[in-house]
Amino acid sequence: MNSIPVPSAVSTVSVSENGTSCLEVEWSLSPNSGADSFILRYAQLHSVSNNSVTLPETDRSIHLCDGIVPGTVYVISVAVKKRNSLSEEKVVTYAVRPMPPVDFQVSPDITKGKYRLTAELSTQSRYDGCHVSVVSETLEKVDADGELEDDGGNKSCTVLLPLIPGERFEFTLSTFSNNVTSSKLHRSVVLTPAFDMSGFGLSLQVVGLESKLQMRLFPTVGSGNGRRLSGDPLHASPLIQIFTVTKSGIVSETRFNEHFRLSAPPVNVSVNAITRTSAALQAAFVSSEDADGECFLNIVVLDMHSHVVLDKTLRAQSNAFSAVELNGLRPFHKYTVNSKITCASGPSGCLPSSRSMRQLTFSTMQDRPGPVLSLTVRPLNPYSAQLSWLPPALPNGILTHYIVDVTQEVQEFYRSFAEYHFCLCLFVGYNFVVRAATEAGSGDVPSNSPESIKMPIMAPPRTNLVPTVAPESITSHSLTVKYSSAMFDAKHGKITKSALLVAEVTEDGRVSETWMNSENVTYTWMQVQRFDVWPLYTAVVDESPPDQMHSVILTQVGRASYCGSWKNWKISI
Repeated sequence: MNSIPVPSAVSTVSVSENGTSCLEVEWSLSPNSGADSFILRYAQLHSVSNNSVTLPETDRSIHLCDGIVPGTVYVISVAVKKRNSLSEEKVVTYAVRPMPPVDFQVSPDITKGKYRLTAELSTQSRYDGCHVSVVSETLEKVDADGELEDDGGNKSCTVLLPLIPGERFEFTLSTFSNNVTSSKLHRSVVLTPAFDMSGFGLSLQVVGLESKLQMRLFPTVGSGNGRRLSGDPLHASPLIQIFTVTKSGIVSETRFNEHFRLSAPPVNVSVNAITRTSAALQAAFVSSEDADGECFLNIVVLDMHSHVVLDKTLRAQSNAFSAVELNGLRPFHKYTVNSKITCASGPSGCLPSSRSMRQLTFSTMQDRPGPVLSLTVRPLNPYSAQLSWLPPALPNGILTHYIVDVTQEVQEFYRSFAEYHFCLCLFVGYNFVVRAATEAGSGDVPSNSPESIKMPIMAPPRTNLVPTVAPESITSHSLTVKYSSAMFDAKHGKITKSALLVAEVTEDGRVSETWMNSENVTYTWMQVQRFDVWPLYTAVVDESPPDQMHSVILTQVGRASYCGSWKNWKISI
């Protein structure tokens, strides 16, 4: 029994990510490997168990999504199987990037005298640490490493930053694991000043319902009786307002206004279930203790042209708001979500308090593109044509390539990609359709009729060989000329006939140039009789040349029975 040789191993194995927590593994091997199938194994580094997948011999890639944990190192191997024999495994190690931060918020830390940035991390990813880079309007940069916190159900990263309120900042939040980093950028974030009433040193204790709050303000320069303010400590008073303001005029969100109302509670607004034409908005109070049934959340969604897509006001239900479905969105478009919460509970004279949430942006997924524009086709010669077109008005994504469909009038003939010259058949009608393509697929066929052309016929190209004269056939009035049909090129059209042209050569080697002034025509034997030196004329016409190439044609040139006279001369063929 003959032993089965061990198949050749794969040449290369490469791993990449497609941004959806999936790995794409690609491999290549020599054409003569003789593979029946492939065995792919993958597992986390230092793991005792692994996953195995058997793939057919035609596959050269696979998407791995099951069990892939972001931020983890995986060992991936591919082996070739031939019957019961396995090749040597090709092993690669790949570190999957951790997921970027989901969301973040910046709040003042009165005790530390700094701002505390808390970034929400995904529970489906592994992290070694996090980093925050902050750039101000004056290009001053602050870098800090954060502390990871995992309370079992939630993961977060906390960083204390010495920032100045009232300025705009650019935040870059990064997570890293196994020396691989993922980042998320947030631009134009304005910090409001911090304010804590307990740090103000004012506390009230009331004894008796009839007590009145008395406050007197005295000028710091000069003398005066001051100004007395009076109000009811048990109800909202419109006489006192306490807050902080930056030099740029930005007022603290946390304040004591004229009714001693705290600012509206914060709300976490997120975008989920993003597709090509839809998305879902979710909103809930950050803390269930801040839930107020008298609070209203206004959501305004703008497209990339600042057109209002949605303007809706929701009332709080328990500790959350009802979900908002966004339908009819345009594929591969950027949208902005602005939200503002307003709470109006309390006495009728109490002014509402509001808070604007951080602006959110999202982009819909790619879709199949629209039809291309201004498709034109022109023949270059009998066997090739040139196509040109403009990109579609609605690309609906990043155009990756174009698909060109070429069909004969009755059946499909040829298909190719991009803008090229095609190898076409002579004097045949073709229809051309061009479609753009994105990651979502190819576009629709245009509604108008396809561009069509019929390949033209041109004069045969100049022969690359010359006929030869058989020396033994030369007599005083005739000779035999040999030439091969291989010298004729039929790419400009089918060769229907061939002609042998002859010219007289003088003793000094000159040829009559009379024929050079004619317009692509030659003389007959009768027409050249009037010249002293016969110019080029048609000696023999073969009406049905042989169909097979490389055949030899013997043609006799000389005196015919109807010729009255003949003379010895030199001829040029």
